[in-house]
Amino acid sequence: MNRVNYISPFFLLTIWPIVLLVKLIPSIPQPASILGYLWQEELSLGLIILLAFSIALFSNANGITLYRFGRRETLLVFLPITLFVIWSGFSIIWAASHRNAVHHTLLWTCYLVFFLSIRRIASNPRLLSISLFISGAVISILGASCVIQYIGSAEITRVFTFRYYKYAEALLTLIPLFLAVSLYKNSSRRNLAAFCVALGWTVIMLSRSRTILVSGAITLTIFFSFLFLIHRKSHFKLRAFCVLGLILLVTILSQITFSTDPNSTTLQRLTNSEEFNQKTINVRFMYWGLAFESFKSNPVLGVGADNYISDYRNARESYSIGDPDNPLLETEEDILPERAHNEYLQVLSELGMVGMLLFLWMIA
Repeated sequence: MNRVNYISPFFLLTIWPIVLLVKLIPSIPQPASILGYLWQEELSLGLIILLAFSIALFSNANGITLYRFGRRETLLVFLPITLFVIWSGFSIIWAASHRNAVHHTLLWTCYLVFFLSIRRIASNPRLLSISLFISGAVISILGASCVIQYIGSAEITRVFTFRYYKYAEALLTLIPLFLAVSLYKNSSRRNLAAFCVALGWTVIMLSRSRTILVSGAITLTIFFSFLFLIHRKSHFKLRAFCVLGLILLVTILSQITFSTDPNSTTLQRLTNSEEFNQKTINVRFMYWGLAFESFKSNPVLGVGADNYISDYRNARESYSIGDPDNPLLETEEDILPERAHNEYLQVLSELGMVGMLLFLWMIA
């Protein structure tokens, strides 16, 4: 009984991957279009964490015992995340939109609490195994949903792309973890992990997102480069080559199409230079330029957490004055973007050099 009480709140947190499935549940309403806020996923994660800690408070008479960080981990991980959250909170003072700054601060506070919790799970082999199993199950559900809808669709529309490129971003962050499991664990788990890698990569290839494809290619290159440099055992390298071969096979098969649409596959979109594709590239350059304009207006403090959209009008006006003949100014004049499509530039413009240094410290 004591053991159950000890692990119960952390056991509940092992189900965190189901947050990715919230959008697939049609019964959850969308009361309003909240620009830029993935409120369903954020609310679900917050409720899971709140419920877990509530159980801990009532079931553990000695209080909540989270993972105790060593000096190195405190300095390199916990401290920069904490300082980043604090700096985001301070930016409420000078942010044009206090609501956006508060949202950003609360969201990153949620990430900090989640990190503390998931770090505790990772220190327990049983809980880590359960969490990996649930993550793999979620990848399988999303992958199967994507493949079935892709095969059953007479035409791949922007609705399909818009739905699954968001999942592709999340799956790309999980693929390196399952790549490692596919190489290190016993035979059955290794094969299941490889299956999850293949399904996750399938979603990426079918989503037609060029950015995620390029990011994924860089991720795989770094992963396998370090792997082959560090590990010298032949049987280990053989498994790695098999998994890499599986990824290449998925890449080839997923790009076979009988459609006449020149953008029907991700690789076609990547190499096609037609006007629409070029326009989506140009608009990113403009968003990046506007992020620099916001940064230049307040290089030390930034314009405030999550305030890129709030400063968009001023940034665009400054961008126009600085280079009135820039053809990018004619791009997407009727759209109000809430993101810079580049997280580093987003942080730089919103939280200035101070926030950027804390962010890079955390990432490094």
